[in-house]
Amino acid sequence: MVDYAAKARETLPGKIRELDRQTAAGGADAAKLRRQKQDHERFLNLLADVLPRHTDEAWAKLPERERNPHEKAFGCNTEDPDYRALTTLRYRDGAVQREMKAPGTSRVSTCKQFAGRR
Repeated sequence: MVDYAAKARETLPGKIRELDRQTAAGGADAAKLRRQKQDHERFLNLLADVLPRHTDEAWAKLPERERNPHEKAFGCNTEDPDYRALTTLRYRDGAVQREMKAPGTSRVSTCKQFAGRR
């Protein structure tokens, strides 16, 4: 989430300027564009308030007990020797027997790259 928020803080001003330009041009969607612009501005203000408090330094200062649930929930199984191994799954689609390759059970854990934390 922190990575997403930091990127959003960089890109939102450009989106807001573009929405300003489109709104000034008028048209049937002007009211919708104004609402989108207001939503983007509100989100940008929220980010300006929240991001300074959610830093890597603040994360490191948290007690281990508070960091533990997050680290366990968003861990990654890269050390597992079967991490990239695929398993054949067999299933029935109506009267047809089908097979497909899918990650094995060792890949149930969510990778850190999707968790928004470094």
